[in-house]
Amino acid sequence: MKIVFALLVCMSALVRAESLPLTVPLASSATQGWVKKKTSDMQDGKNIAGQPMRMAGIAYEHGIGTHALSKISFSLSGELAGFDRFNALAGIDDAQKGNAAKVVFSVRLDDKEVFNSGEVTPQSDPVAIDVSLNGAGTLTLVADPAGDMRFDYADWADAALVRGGNPATVAVAQGTPGFKAADIFQVDAGGEWKDRRELMMRNLLVWYPTFFGIKQDGRTGPLDFDQEILPLWTVRMEPSKVRENPNTYTGLGKTLLAMIRYAKDSGDAHWTAEKNRIIGTILQSQEADGYLGNIRRPDPEKDPAAVLWQYWNLHDSVYLCLALTENYRLFGHDPSLAAARRYMDFVMVHWGETPKRPGQVSPIGITDFGLALYENTGDKKYLDFIAGTPFDGRFIEKESLRDWRQELYPIRSKAAAEAGGNADAGA
Repeated sequence: MKIVFALLVCMSALVRAESLPLTVPLASSATQGWVKKKTSDMQDGKNIAGQPMRMAGIAYEHGIGTHALSKISFSLSGELAGFDRFNALAGIDDAQKGNAAKVVFSVRLDDKEVFNSGEVTPQSDPVAIDVSLNGAGTLTLVADPAGDMRFDYADWADAALVRGGNPATVAVAQGTPGFKAADIFQVDAGGEWKDRRELMMRNLLVWYPTFFGIKQDGRTGPLDFDQEILPLWTVRMEPSKVRENPNTYTGLGKTLLAMIRYAKDSGDAHWTAEKNRIIGTILQSQEADGYLGNIRRPDPEKDPAAVLWQYWNLHDSVYLCLALTENYRLFGHDPSLAAARRYMDFVMVHWGETPKRPGQVSPIGITDFGLALYENTGDKKYLDFIAGTPFDGRFIEKESLRDWRQELYPIRSKAAAEAGGNADAGA
């Protein structure tokens, strides 16, 4: 029964959409400012040289391969009429990896630019494009050279017109035609799932000392959230107290994230006011250089990142800032996003100071936070940081996402997996 319920929940989050892959023959006009014998024509499902289309190591069966400068227009009539959105992944083909290619991809509707990728290089990740057609008559895809036009193999992978379903950021999986992620706030679930959610919200701010190891003189009852939890982030803990009891994880960020999403989904006035009150308190506690944390810095001017790597400080803080970013996404609260950006900028400036294995700190969550910042700001420095920086974790070696080569062993370490056991040998 539980498996069936889980399957139904997952299926309810997928909404069927109809898609039409775009091909060169469907274009009303196509021009390309680069000519070479045998490879001068734009390609369907291949790069401009007629090779398999591949970006960031992933092969694509569908799409248009061209070379900057190129301009491809589609008249949104006849077979191409009645679609709602245009989706694609744009980037430099892997055939030019290591070369000095530079391309700017743009999308125009009736000759008005509605999307611009900025400069894309062979080292860039493919750029996800999801554009509302808004009843336009003509869709034009432009690949402009940002340099001297050498090596500019420009791919429009999985380029397609889509109708039906819910607007989303490209498909759940680019290789699964016709499916798009549903907006979670459009999914109305009931039964046990709803009952458990309501139970969780009734007890969301009920905290016990054993949750994060802060001694409370033998007390077993719940803590006072406003008097004993929030001050951990406003007054902050003394480093000496942390050394005495290093299990200082509070989980405030994940709690706030749940509160924000519940407030958005339910429209509950109480939880909307509560999340606004807590966020206001947190924003006031952020220090001028961007530091947010639950450990007080002994000398911020001399050593601003002294406690950043200690114990659970980073892990706790990145989830708190992920919640702030979500508050911006769902409620349009600009100060939340500004605070989250200041914290990540602070972390990035000081990341080179982190020890090889920074104490007992966990970097888990920083990739989720960085991706959320990139998605909400469009600032590629956050994507580059989380994709190119080697992070480690409980069961993984230090490695960047771009260079990932490790196998994953769910719920157990590699040593336990190789031994054939289920023990948590990596703890």
